[in-house]
Amino acid sequence: MKFEDEESKELQKQRLERRRQKFSEEARDNILNSPLRDEALLSKSTNAGIESLVASQDLREKFLCQLKHKNADQREHGLRKLREIIVSIYDQNKSDRSFVEQAYEVYKMSYDFYLQKRDFNKVANLVLSFMVTHLPLDMTVEYAEINIISLSHVTRDMDMCIRSVRDMAHGSTPSELLNSLLEMSVIYMYQTSSPRRWFKILSAFDTESPIYSYVTRSKAFMEMRRRNFEQIAKCYNQIPVGFLIDRWFSNMITADEVRSLHDFVTTPNGAEVIVFKKRR
Repeated sequence: MKFEDEESKELQKQRLERRRQKFSEEARDNILNSPLRDEALLSKSTNAGIESLVASQDLREKFLCQLKHKNADQREHGLRKLREIIVSIYDQNKSDRSFVEQAYEVYKMSYDFYLQKRDFNKVANLVLSFMVTHLPLDMTVEYAEINIISLSHVTRDMDMCIRSVRDMAHGSTPSELLNSLLEMSVIYMYQTSSPRRWFKILSAFDTESPIYSYVTRSKAFMEMRRRNFEQIAKCYNQIPVGFLIDRWFSNMITADEVRSLHDFVTTPNGAEVIVFKKRR
């Protein structure tokens, strides 16, 4: 029994030692020296791990590659850290093409991350705002196009939207795409045309393009869908589903979406018809 008591005390002693070790200065240093585990931003941190990332482009590159295999929280934190490092050393490195290319990769990954989360405010304020003002247009032209829509449809800054169109046109007549983006912006902001026109413009974009992916995922797409249905209900008491999808939405929504949003009946010949409440 005495032997068992001594063995129990030894186990308790070992557990206490492990607890102390967990909160020891050594463990604390290990946390601070790991960029992925240190939750402080660069402005609040001076540890060696961050300083190494600031000083070495190769280390930043390795760190960026590691982030691709981390979970969402770690990836978001790591990208935030890299963006802050890039901002802090941008002025002294902006003439270095390799640094600029690395900055582009960091912000491109940040864009993809927040777009997947559908966090359009962070896409606008943390990512696009830097890309269009600090990175060369030959790298970021697709993101500059997205920024035009972001300015009008997310931040609702039409003055900056128009200025961005002019900047991209370089004093020349804006391209057909820029004019389309501007028209979509004006329709969204000021309702100068029917929502069906907004969908008509969008339907002409390449479905594989970043701008198409951005718009179709956005809350603005849902808002324009709502506005379009609202106008349709003012024009019709009932309307065939196929006609509605083709003529009013330029095939930008599916029959399943329509059925989920509105009551419909099936005619004797098998056609589906959306029925709106009659106006008094």
